Amino acid sequence: MTTIIENYIHRLSLKYRYLNVTSGFDHFFVACHENCVRASKKVSLLMNNAIRVFCSPYDESGYIPAKDVLLPQVMEPFHCEDGRNNDSENRTIFGLWGGPTNSYMRQKMKELLGKDPEFDLGKISYREKFVRSKYCICHGTAQIGTCIADSIYCGCVPVIFSSYSELPFNDVLDWDKFSVVILNEHEVYVLKERLESLTDTQYFSLQEGTHKVQKHFQWNSPPKRYDAFHMVMYNIWLRIA
Repeated sequence: MTTIIENYIHRLSLKYRYLNVTSGFDHFFVACHENCVRASKKVSLLMNNAIRVFCSPYDESGYIPAKDVLLPQVMEPFHCEDGRNNDSENRTIFGLWGGPTNSYMRQKMKELLGKDPEFDLGKISYREKFVRSKYCICHGTAQIGTCIADSIYCGCVPVIFSSYSELPFNDVLDWDKFSVVILNEHEVYVLKERLESLTDTQYFSLQEGTHKVQKHFQWNSPPKRYDAFHMVMYNIWLRIA
């Protein structure tokens, strides 16, 4: 994979003069699959000069916050015509597991909250469940972005377990206004107490925040003002302006 990327960049440098003018400093490379991201780490022009745009800042990626950009993951367009994705009153699931099925965090939560009727920690989280949940628990590496995007669009406040403080559009969005970010995974032992400590006013404010940022996590063709495409391009512009 590294060789393929290196050869591709070499062909670009021979065909177009712009890459050579700045040694790639005003260029960007987009990749989401972790194998491609790891491979790009071994390409010095991408790692040291160009802006890398990818999905998750996991350890192997070599993510550099001041240079690189996170790409929001949306599997497919959402269509909630009846408006239930923004409903606040009919959410019967207090906490929904939205991460990968093989996560050790899910296993830990099953040990702690598996018998709690207010939590749904099943293997599969259908979007129908996201619409009926107050808090959606997101954890993992590359998969965490999909959970976050699904939660936001379904009006479910994302609870993000991540050892990384970097999240998509950090330069623009205040994540504290529409999510609960937990950097210390040991807080899983007091997760329910922490969420229950949020007042109704605080919860409704967070959920309203998810409504406001939904447009920023929507991909459109052609792009629309303030959507995910424009947010990514703006974040790239911030790094080269």
